[in-house]
Amino acid sequence: MSPAGRIGLFLAKLAILVPVLFWAWGWVQPGYSALVSGLAGGVIGMEEWGGRVTHLVAGGDVIAVWSALREDGQPADTYDARILHFYLVPCIAVILAFPGLPWLRRLRALGVALLLIVSFQTLALVVTVEHTYAVTLAEVARRNYTPLESSVYSWLRESFDFLAVQAVPAATLVFLVAFYGPLGGGLRSVLRGGSASPGKSEKEVAGEEPAASGAEGR
Repeated sequence: MSPAGRIGLFLAKLAILVPVLFWAWGWVQPGYSALVSGLAGGVIGMEEWGGRVTHLVAGGDVIAVWSALREDGQPADTYDARILHFYLVPCIAVILAFPGLPWLRRLRALGVALLLIVSFQTLALVVTVEHTYAVTLAEVARRNYTPLESSVYSWLRESFDFLAVQAVPAATLVFLVAFYGPLGGGLRSVLRGGSASPGKSEKEVAGEEPAASGAEGR
């Protein structure tokens, strides 16, 4: 298939997969929100060891940050759980639609991507909690954080919530093209310490090695 045909097939698959995955997310989101909030809660628990004041509660479209330092019976902050799928759905769709990728490698790439995204979103929730104390709870922020620290946490939360929504799917596509696209065999060979001729796959290079060895023997 020509490069234009492969790109067209990739885009056609994306056009089908993205709406289907967005539709399916409604059933996945509650469990996934509970998973990520549980992991982030574990990290926060270690940070607050011996004096736990923060708890994350996933419910509906939000993950609520409950703090013992807020006494009005309301969450100290919330994390919009609806944005979680803007990381997951495009990444999964790109991996499933990427042309010419064997299913074993496709599943391996999918597993690695899911592990990285879950870790990333766990960190995003931890940043949300830190932002709660450094910015949202003004009196706590005034007593415990400098203006510079508060500014840093504001920037971090905005980066995790918005900039990464575009960056994470784009990074997934760049990785797939770099490692499994036309130049992927050469790049993987270089990383393993070998070399590959331009325009030749790993199998073709491997197939030439015995002939080369035989020529040296003569």
